[in-house]
Amino acid sequence: MIKSPTLWLILINVGVALLMVYRGVDPIHPTPHDLTTWGGNLGAYTLTGEWQRLLYAMFLHGGALHLALNMFLLFQIGRVSEAAWGRLRFLGIYLVTGLFGGLASAWWNAREAVNVESSPLQMALGFVAAPNMVVSIGASGALLGAAGALLVHAMRAGDQSHVDRNVILQVVLLNIGMGFLISGTDNAAHVGGALSGILIGAGLMGSRDGAPRFNPVVQSAAVFGVMLLALGGLALKAVPEGLEQVAAAFHKADVEHERREERAARKRQAEQAFEQERASIPAPVSVQLASGARAALPDGTVSETFLPDADLLYVGNAETNSVARISLASLEILKQWKGLAVTPDKESGCSNNLCRGIGAAGIAPSKDGKWAMVSSLVPDSLSRLDLESGKVLWSVKVGRYPRDVFLSDNEQYAFVVNGPDNSVSVVDIARQQLLFTKPIGKEIDAAFGRPIGAVKGKGVLYLADVADNAIATLDTERPNELKRVIELGEVWPHLLALSADGSRLFVSGRGGLYSFDTRDFKRTDSFRTCMDTDVIEFAVSPNGAWLAVPGSAPGTIGIVSTRSQRTVRAVPAPGERPVMGFTKDGGALIALNRSFYGATLHRFDLAKTLDVKQLTEEHGDVFCSRELGDDE
Repeated sequence: MIKSPTLWLILINVGVALLMVYRGVDPIHPTPHDLTTWGGNLGAYTLTGEWQRLLYAMFLHGGALHLALNMFLLFQIGRVSEAAWGRLRFLGIYLVTGLFGGLASAWWNAREAVNVESSPLQMALGFVAAPNMVVSIGASGALLGAAGALLVHAMRAGDQSHVDRNVILQVVLLNIGMGFLISGTDNAAHVGGALSGILIGAGLMGSRDGAPRFNPVVQSAAVFGVMLLALGGLALKAVPEGLEQVAAAFHKADVEHERREERAARKRQAEQAFEQERASIPAPVSVQLASGARAALPDGTVSETFLPDADLLYVGNAETNSVARISLASLEILKQWKGLAVTPDKESGCSNNLCRGIGAAGIAPSKDGKWAMVSSLVPDSLSRLDLESGKVLWSVKVGRYPRDVFLSDNEQYAFVVNGPDNSVSVVDIARQQLLFTKPIGKEIDAAFGRPIGAVKGKGVLYLADVADNAIATLDTERPNELKRVIELGEVWPHLLALSADGSRLFVSGRGGLYSFDTRDFKRTDSFRTCMDTDVIEFAVSPNGAWLAVPGSAPGTIGIVSTRSQRTVRAVPAPGERPVMGFTKDGGALIALNRSFYGATLHRFDLAKTLDVKQLTEEHGDVFCSRELGDDE
């Protein structure tokens, strides 16, 4: 077993260096930011409370050459020091003088940073001089401290020391002298370490004949105790005025540096991902083959509920006030249910029921498929529809023209977004009664309300208000208050979608798409559109790997990788703004196109794609890769 503290110190220093390289730090020229991140002694940080940096910095080095030189010197001085002082006292000398050297360095560099002044020319031009970010690292302070203590030992013990005082004096003077001559050398650490080493050496030495003045253990404890008390006292008084502002400026620069590094890393990862994805893009086919299957739906189809796990689609038709169940595999209408006939208000000035705010809108079927909650089947109400008998069992008045509907996981509550009211209503299904209605975001004076994005995850309903630029959540198992969880700035959210596991929330809005981690609601990605229009309609594949969005080429739908943000498939678009959804396996895309001329349902086999390379070369890509990872 290794007993020498010298060898242990060398192993620790080398081990730290290897760990840094393993974690991606340059072994030859580590950056100041890397060194600071690993605990380098930046005076503005150290003297404002991060005192651990005094210790950490002793085991960090500015590259392989710096490490090799210091470890060679440590091996030479360490062996002699262990013989002169003993193992434990040498280790104490090394660590304590290293702390003193670090404190001297922190104080000196912090004072220099605080006292930076702009020249008259800089001030005239509007420039302000910024403090230099000097990060002190290395074992030099501790080594000079050990050398200073040896110098005292050699001078006090004379011939009994077995230490050549001339050699040690040369080591101390040479290192300090070179520090004044060589730019970038942390001479404050050298001087602080050497002076503290001399003081410790003087305190540990006995009489000139080598006899101890006190019990060696008591004497050592007293000397190191006094030095540590002195270190603490100096540390508390060493903070220059104005250093907190300098530390804040450095922290801000660190955050910005980390953001730039993260963006660059994401961009590299995205390019690497696309190289892999490019190889898996199928050979292009004709427009006819890529167009897939198509089925016509009755005019008046206004809403849709995708159930990819059941391979089903439910649609609501406002004109016929009916609900239909459709197979995603065959696009056939499997069953249809009609509500009561609705009498249009001829005085409204509207030409259809969607404008009038009547007729079946949102559908939320039960897990067993035997019943569903349907909005506006009865005007301004939420109804329970028996899917086996086709009867409307009961209805509850909610808000004006209710639209999107959701069920709680335990199917005890139903949630409906009311259109013009811009509110959400909660209905207790078992009691057949309205619990409450709460506004979503700000009030607005508009006949048809405004877009309210809504999507349900496990135990939570997410609601986005385009006017309020915020996302709120509502606990679906214990519904109570809406909680604002994300402030979106100027995003103007329209549509929300979740990854299959519920870990990522996608928001479409101004400038593109944005994704958030649903655990802490921090933005994880920004998909900046390269097109002149915003991305409104989109869909997320079950595994979260793909997004279906309007393609960069007119009349196309682009399938974009969430890893690379590059288009990997393209199919013909059935209209300007089709509503989209993926099948359970992600191998097909369903698109519902609604227009004044009727509705059509399309199924695209994503193994059959248009020529992605040609389309992106001619029209560019959907998202701008240069913005990858930008979380502004």
